Amino acid sequence: MWELIYKNRQKLSSVQGRWFSDPIEGYITHLKFEGYSNKTLQGYAKVLVNFASFAEEQGTCKTDQLYEWVEPFSEHNLNPLSKERDLKIITRFLGYLQETGVVPKAKTKTRAFSSTLSQYEVFLREIRGLKPNTVAEQISYCSKFLRYLRDSGVTRVRSINQDLIERFIVAEGSRYARKTMVNKCAALRKFLSYLHSKGRIRIDLSAVIAVPRLYKHERCPRFLNRAEIEHVLASIDRGSATGKRDYAMLLLLATYGLRSAEVVHLSLDDIDWRTNKLYIRKRKPGNSSVYPLSGTVGNAIIDYLKNGRPQKGYRSLFLSHNAPHKPFKSPSVVREAAKRYMHLAGFDVVSVGAHIFRYSCAQRLFEDDFRLKIIGDYLGHRDLDTTRRYMKIDIKHLREVALNDGEDLL
Repeated sequence: MWELIYKNRQKLSSVQGRWFSDPIEGYITHLKFEGYSNKTLQGYAKVLVNFASFAEEQGTCKTDQLYEWVEPFSEHNLNPLSKERDLKIITRFLGYLQETGVVPKAKTKTRAFSSTLSQYEVFLREIRGLKPNTVAEQISYCSKFLRYLRDSGVTRVRSINQDLIERFIVAEGSRYARKTMVNKCAALRKFLSYLHSKGRIRIDLSAVIAVPRLYKHERCPRFLNRAEIEHVLASIDRGSATGKRDYAMLLLLATYGLRSAEVVHLSLDDIDWRTNKLYIRKRKPGNSSVYPLSGTVGNAIIDYLKNGRPQKGYRSLFLSHNAPHKPFKSPSVVREAAKRYMHLAGFDVVSVGAHIFRYSCAQRLFEDDFRLKIIGDYLGHRDLDTTRRYMKIDIKHLREVALNDGEDLL
């Protein structure tokens, strides 16, 4: 394997004789088996050799001593882009060594006020009966608040005061939209009320937090018309394997108004080629939908399956084109693809993601005079109020009114 990385014999012999050569070579061999290209393997190996050599210069001679030199090595690299890449490579390498038992797992940093957080987590899960995902989200934000307190010099929960809370909220408000801050403020208010109920703080400080006010239908959804959708789809290079996959994903968004998570979770078993049916299971409201598989969508998926999809044993429809070619864990890949191709098509992509295709699908059905109930069923909504939020502008009728007004003026 080292012969693949180093052509220079002198350099090759110097690396092979070092204490770190065996674990690095084992990791590179593992990546080779996972399907990584030779060029990628060379890049990984050089980063890891440089990291291990740096650690050796500091007196390290054992693999389990590498942890303490990760941050110093990253600071040693002055290029921000290279620093981020190198950190990912080293972190994955150390994770592999942990999984294979070569080194013990690194000790995790203790959370700020960990005992308080643990008790609150039990309260949310066992007393409030919240779902695991909701508990995790609330604990994560409360943990962020407590870290802020610790960094501000607070060592006791009883020392929390109005000034600290307001400063934290102001700092957070500069990072998030008002709609996002509503949920974050609500989580923090509940946490402060809990602390007061348990006698951890003297007064209930939850009233200190002013939740941003939202107005019903205050923002009009952004959408693209048919010609604009076609323009975005035409910007995709369908000659590449990645382009074939992205074209199929965005076509599913545009045709059926699917959510990005629904596209990511599609399985090969969700397509019935005999009856030309597409099944969307376990949607956000808990329901399922069945769509007729259009010829355009079907042909795009077939092209991807035959000429683009990595030949792996996974049942997930869409796979990563980077080794080790696994199913996607997050719908962010669909959102990023939507942003990328909208940018290539010349559209402003600030704060716009995959959901614009869902809004566009709803608007198209609305302009074609489909009833609200039918549109809601098509989008997989259970509540018509949800569908109404999509229908804020009747473009077709506005145009008719504008034309009529123009004729009257004449």
